[in-house]
Amino acid sequence: MELLGPLRAWTDPGERSEVALGPARRRAVFAVLAARANQEVTRQDLVDAVWGDEPPPTAVGALHTYVSGLRAALGQDRAALASGRASYSLRVPDDGVDAAGFERSRLIGTRLLGAGDWSGARTALTGALALWRGPALSGVPGPFAEVERRRLAELRLGALEAHARAGLELGEHTEVLASLSALVAEHPGHESLRELVMLALLRSGRRAEALESYRDARRALAAQGVEPGPALRALHQRILHEDPGAAAVAEVLAAGPVRADRITRVRDLVAGPAGWDRAFSEQHPTVVRAPAARRTPDHPTPARSSTPAPPRPTARPQPARPRPASHFLGRTEELALLHELITDVRAGRGGLLWLEGDAGVGKSALLAEALSTAPGCRVVPVSGARGLFGDLATAPLVAAALTGSTSPEPLVLLVDDLHALSEPDLLMWHRLATTALAPRGAPLLLLAASRPLATGRVLPRLRRAVRVRGGHLLTLPPLPTAYVAALVGHVVGARPGASLLDLARRAGGNPLFAERVAASLVRRDAVRVVDGVAEVDEVELERVPTSLLSVAAGVLEPLSAAAREVLRCAAVLGPRFRVAELGAVTGRTVRELLGALDEAVAASVVVDPGSGEELAFRNACLHRALLDGLPTTALSALRRRAARALSTLGAPPERIAAVSG
Repeated sequence: MELLGPLRAWTDPGERSEVALGPARRRAVFAVLAARANQEVTRQDLVDAVWGDEPPPTAVGALHTYVSGLRAALGQDRAALASGRASYSLRVPDDGVDAAGFERSRLIGTRLLGAGDWSGARTALTGALALWRGPALSGVPGPFAEVERRRLAELRLGALEAHARAGLELGEHTEVLASLSALVAEHPGHESLRELVMLALLRSGRRAEALESYRDARRALAAQGVEPGPALRALHQRILHEDPGAAAVAEVLAAGPVRADRITRVRDLVAGPAGWDRAFSEQHPTVVRAPAARRTPDHPTPARSSTPAPPRPTARPQPARPRPASHFLGRTEELALLHELITDVRAGRGGLLWLEGDAGVGKSALLAEALSTAPGCRVVPVSGARGLFGDLATAPLVAAALTGSTSPEPLVLLVDDLHALSEPDLLMWHRLATTALAPRGAPLLLLAASRPLATGRVLPRLRRAVRVRGGHLLTLPPLPTAYVAALVGHVVGARPGASLLDLARRAGGNPLFAERVAASLVRRDAVRVVDGVAEVDEVELERVPTSLLSVAAGVLEPLSAAAREVLRCAAVLGPRFRVAELGAVTGRTVRELLGALDEAVAASVVVDPGSGEELAFRNACLHRALLDGLPTTALSALRRRAARALSTLGAPPERIAAVSG
């Protein structure tokens, strides 16, 4: 049965034997029964639906006549129109009414859109919209038909809007603009449609037209006596302050293949004429390869071999000398996956991997190790802090990947610190992900390293899209303690003794923490080597290098403000603390603390050391960072509060003294 257009029905859809539904009011009765297929509809509801609030005295009799006429028209299928004591129902298969099929597909499409599956959403919504043949229940009279017409029209408009959003995410900006022009003309006051038009223009590189579209929207809304809403105003401000580098590249992409003769259109928006001329005029850009052992402040490169042989025994303590951590350890399964993806891209198959982990856990080191030997591939490393187009050496390669341009060799694009990208760059990264999974030119392997999801609205959606669309989502766990100990031994140049093994355990699987602390100990001549075994005084281990505090801040950043507040109170209690003590300091019950503590444990900021009575910070760096984030006066007040709480609990004097500082 078809309700999405002129009302029509068939007794045998395969043979298209159309039912003669008869005059207008009989059709109205059938429309109510079809719209509520397989449900009991009372006679009174049918009368109200067809005649409204003032039915004629003959309405019930007329209803019987219409139902009898419909049964006769249904012929051998007359039993489908069943009667109850005071009701009727039309029995049809689950897929027998186009309006119901439209609503099911529309719901599936909107759910997929919310999950970031743009392609799946577009397919479902395209199927839903294809069922429409004109205004719903066209020509059917009565209050029910009028209300149902408006309801279905609103759902169709929502489906068209969702379809356009999916198209935008898939990079089909031109097609979306064409489909939206008629809709905007039909619904000039519909702000979300105006927003989509502005986004399509912006992502096509037509920034000036996007701003003009906002002015058009404002004029149309003013004619209705209203101003643009918050979403439309926010988008307008975003366009006004759009990252010029990203906007410029978007304009180049919209114009076609990246060539030097297109740069004159955008050179004033970016780094200046000379820079962009150099970047885009190269017909064969220099291959940029990831270094085998790249070292940055936030990302160490841990050791690869087992602990080196100890130096020759000596009876006299010798100061240790730092060794560069230039080898890689562990991560066997993760390396195997990366090597498989590299093999695939060399064979012509694109790929996508999102690597997630705490700051310093070894994401960059893992990727550098995997890419240190990638023969036959062009490897392009991009820093999230600088943006996709922040490096003139790699900008043309990123732009070429966005257009799907052909290349003499497969492309591996590594975006490190993805979480640091601006929102416009994140949206372009999504387009890159689409290209990687459905390459149009040279195969593309897109790799991204990110800290655990924190703030922002775009990053979580992109993460979901990677999972839903078949990319690899990989969370890098802490490095096993044995590997961390080997790294410490490599840095100090000797086999770790008990104190340095304790450092490895307290590192909580974070190789950056262990490597930085070990290197700091060596620089301070705090490491003693006796008979090939390296030891250090306990007091020296408590000194956290300043360079690690920013790393710890990155680990703490994803936590909620409430969890960080609780953890600061815990940090005042020391590297280890009891939940009862924390409750006394915060004035909260154990139940009230559970949410914050569960969050901290899930983020591996706090761990259970195995005593069954205490919790502990994963490493001294996190403990110190929480305290350093407090002003001196606030820290002093918190220490006094903690000392009073411990005194109330009857803690030993030395414990109270340690907390009070």
